[in-house]
Amino acid sequence: MLNYYIELLLIARDKEQSQTQELKRFLASISHELRSPLQSIIGSQDIIKEKVHPEHAAYLYSAQKQSKHLLRMINDILNLTKVEQTKIDLSLQPTDLVLLLESEYLETQAAINNKAITV
Repeated sequence: MLNYYIELLLIARDKEQSQTQELKRFLASISHELRSPLQSIIGSQDIIKEKVHPEHAAYLYSAQKQSKHLLRMINDILNLTKVEQTKIDLSLQPTDLVLLLESEYLETQAAINNKAITV
């Protein structure tokens, strides 16, 4: 009787491991498929940056920030799958906190300017 339950547990474990591997393959595949068109969008934004009317610059800036944020998320998913497959080493890298905060401030300002806020 005990062997029966052990066998059920082993089958359940194997099924879970198989599903986990399928999920990792799916995430890696979908990340690659999303990254290509997103790179094209970012490239197009860079091209029109010089031609955009100053009134619309904040909109383009916001779109660029969101596109790059999405690309970072996709790259993080790819890196996570690589780390789990031990294909990549992690390393600490310096971050310019002032630049990061200024960037977030500008994005927030653009979002606030687009909304009618009343007090």
